[in-house]
Amino acid sequence: MQDLFVALIAVSVGLVAVFFGYRLFRAVLPVFGFVLGAIVGAQAVNLIFGDGFLVTILSIVTAVVVGLVFGVLAYAFWALGVILVIGGMGFAIGSALLPAFGLDADVISWVIGAAVALGFAAAAFVLRLPRAIVTVVTALWGAGATLGGVMVLLQIIEPEQLGYGGVDAVVSESFIWLLAFIALAVVGAIFQAFTTAEIDTIWVDESTTNIAAPMRPPGG
Repeated sequence: MQDLFVALIAVSVGLVAVFFGYRLFRAVLPVFGFVLGAIVGAQAVNLIFGDGFLVTILSIVTAVVVGLVFGVLAYAFWALGVILVIGGMGFAIGSALLPAFGLDADVISWVIGAAVALGFAAAAFVLRLPRAIVTVVTALWGAGATLGGVMVLLQIIEPEQLGYGGVDAVVSESFIWLLAFIALAVVGAIFQAFTTAEIDTIWVDESTTNIAAPMRPPGG
């Protein structure tokens, strides 16, 4: 029953991210923040104690607490929430690089994931969150979560192997699953690109919206 619940959550959140990540990013940012915070918290406990992902009470409690922190920050501070969520998704993608090549090195994977997270977060901040970043990151992360949930349903992997949102478990399982991951991410990114053409940006610089227009000189 627990496996079914985890799998359905992963598939549901993943599909939303794959196909509607850009359009719904602002609306579901706190949800993404909670999910990613929970993943980071649980994985941190697993990395320290090696007991597995969401297996112990400590892991579950840590996941909920960190998830709530991420979710509240994402709700209360839009820009900070964007950076946390994009960084968290970048961490999930980066940490899956070594497993994709069949290399098992948890600490190195964590370091690579942190580096990618910092890069994605910096790009989101400096570039004012362009469409391409949100589209690509949500499509990749969502594809991993979706296929990870499917693999749990098929009993190919255990729920604790969803680790960083499913990306590492999917890409390291087999070449076929890696192709499925790439295909779903590409389809999702293309779908987002064609259905959000009317949306210019989702990062609004509020500091410029409240500036009054300059007064015209008399007779101008």
